[in-house]
Amino acid sequence: MEAVQKYLEKNLVAGLNYSRFLLYFAESIPLIQIRKLLDKNLSPADIPVDHAELLKTEIKDLIQKDMALINDSLVGLQQVLPQKPSKHLKTYAKLLVDAVGAGYRASKNENKKFSQKYTKELESLPEYYRRNFHYQTNGYLSEASAELYEHQTEILFRGTLNVMRRVLLRRALEMVKEKSINVLDVASGTGNLSELLIKTNPKTKMTAIDLSEAYLKKAKHKLASASHFTTIKEAAESFSGENNSFDLAVSGYLFHEIPKDTRLEVLKNIYRVLKPGGEFHIIDSLQWQDKPQFRWALEQFPKDFHEPYYKNYLMNPLQDLGLQAGFTVIEQSNAFLSKLVVLKKA
Repeated sequence: MEAVQKYLEKNLVAGLNYSRFLLYFAESIPLIQIRKLLDKNLSPADIPVDHAELLKTEIKDLIQKDMALINDSLVGLQQVLPQKPSKHLKTYAKLLVDAVGAGYRASKNENKKFSQKYTKELESLPEYYRRNFHYQTNGYLSEASAELYEHQTEILFRGTLNVMRRVLLRRALEMVKEKSINVLDVASGTGNLSELLIKTNPKTKMTAIDLSEAYLKKAKHKLASASHFTTIKEAAESFSGENNSFDLAVSGYLFHEIPKDTRLEVLKNIYRVLKPGGEFHIIDSLQWQDKPQFRWALEQFPKDFHEPYYKNYLMNPLQDLGLQAGFTVIEQSNAFLSKLVVLKKA
C-alpha cells in the first residue's frame, strides 16, 4: 500500500510541476507584450535553435530530483501544492498593472525612482540597494513589492524557481532533518528558504536577515506559527551576530545583486558567525563557466532588467570568492538556471 501511495505522489508531483511551468509561461506572455509596447529599446533574445529540446531535458531532470525529495521525506507534498486560485489571480492582476509602471521606467532607464515616503529610509541603506532592481515599483522597500515579488520571480523563471530552490537545498534539508540546528537565512527576502527548512523540521532555530522591513514583515506573516523564527533588519556584510554561533547559513539569489567587494565582505562576515565546521549554502544564478548552452540567457538578463552588478557576477565564480574568504568548497551543482555552492568553515 505504501508503494502505491509513493507512486501516486510521484505522479502528482510531476503533474503539478508540469502544470505550474505551463501556467507561468502563459502568464509571462502578456507581461512581455506590455514591456515590448512600452520599451522600444528592448533587444530581442538570440535563442538557439535547439533550446526547446534542451528545455525539455532540464525540466525533466528538475522534476525527477524534486520527486526524489518527496520520496526521501525531505519535502512534504503540501509544499508542492499550488496556492488558492483566487489569491493567485488577484496577485496576477496586480502584476499586470505594475508591469505598466515597470515598462515605463525601463523605457526611460529610471532605476532609482522611489516614492517620497521612502526618502528617509533610503538614506539609511547601502548605495547598491537604492535602486529599482528589475525596474519594480519602489525597489524592495514597499509592502506592495513584497506582496508581488514571489509571483514576479516565478514568472521570470517560468514556474521553476521554487523547484530549483528545493532541489539545490537538498544537503541543507538533510542537515536540518537530522537534528535541530541554528540556521541563518542571509538576505532572506520574503522567507522562502526559511519556510522550506522550517517545514522540514519545525524545531529548526532560524534567524532571517534582510534590508527590507516590508519583505521581513511578509516573511514573519508567512511563518507566524513557527516558534523559533526571528527576523533582523541588517545588511549581510555588516550583520552583528555573535562569532561562531550558527551551524548553517543559506542564501538565495543575493550575490548577483551586490558589487564584487560587497560579495567578499558578506562571505567574510558569514564565515565569522559560523561555528567551526559550519556550512554556507549559496543559491544564485548560473555563472559564465557553469553551462555554456545557457550563456545566451545570461547575456540577455541584464538587458531586460536593471541588474547593474550581474555582468561582474557572471565572471567572478562564487567558489573563488569563498576561498578568498577562508572557506573550503565542498560542493558545486547546477539545476536549470541556478547554481549551488556549498562552503565550509574549517
